[in-house]
Amino acid sequence: MKKIISIVLLIFLSIWVAFWYEPTEKDKTVLNNVYKKLDLIVEKSPKKLENLYLQISKLKEKVKAKAQTYYLLSELENYSYKILTDRNNVEYSVKEVIDWDTVKVSYLWKDSNVRFIWIDTPESYITRFWYKECYWEEAKDYLKNLIEWKKITLEIDKTQWKTDKYNRLLAYINYNWENINNKLIEEWYAWEYTYDKIYKYQDTFKASQTTANENKKWLWASNTCNWERLKIEEPVSENINTVQQSYTCWEKTYCTQMTSCEEAKFFLNTCSLKRLDQDSDWIPCESLCSK
Repeated sequence: MKKIISIVLLIFLSIWVAFWYEPTEKDKTVLNNVYKKLDLIVEKSPKKLENLYLQISKLKEKVKAKAQTYYLLSELENYSYKILTDRNNVEYSVKEVIDWDTVKVSYLWKDSNVRFIWIDTPESYITRFWYKECYWEEAKDYLKNLIEWKKITLEIDKTQWKTDKYNRLLAYINYNWENINNKLIEEWYAWEYTYDKIYKYQDTFKASQTTANENKKWLWASNTCNWERLKIEEPVSENINTVQQSYTCWEKTYCTQMTSCEEAKFFLNTCSLKRLDQDSDWIPCESLCSK
């Protein structure tokens, strides 16, 4: 019993030391010098910095008990990720469409939520006080079919905020070199939404909305619920385990054994079979899921 208590105390102490380490001035000087070198690397070879970031992340987990080393590696890891993602046209994988104007994306095995900037879309009761809005299902299906499990790039509007109060990235999302924020307005699935600042594509978005309004289709049709929200008396519970019940972890382990993209996603996300995702973009078995 004493041995177990000693081990627990040792683990607790190592974690406490790692997370409560007070950096010295020398540490800060070292980091600033390394930051400058990382800035040069990201300009010349972002791919090289991506590989370095992944190596730092792995090494950091091995040195938790060494407070100074853990601190330095954590700072380098965070800074590397920041300067990599501060660039425009970084390629992300869309893992999930959350609420039709927000998506979960992945880059270097790290997830972030991204809010389509300067648009608003119909939403379901999940996010709006047990109310749903007309065409929220159509908007959801359209966006899921368009970009879910696809590779996209983000454009940050330098004149605006980078994140919102929910810590979501605010960005223009581009797929196949097309601005999806604007496409949602053009296809009558979203409204242009100006908060309080002039933004980069404001004229384009407003022009697209004017055209959509003139066509009187979908969100702009005269019979679209008279612009009223529809109340849902009882929440509808979806059976999220339906897909999972169809497969069993480890019954298959290679892409050549998969019969569909849905099956490959199950083995990657539920069974953590990372072998299916060779380029770490959260899209398994490219031959199946990139069609």
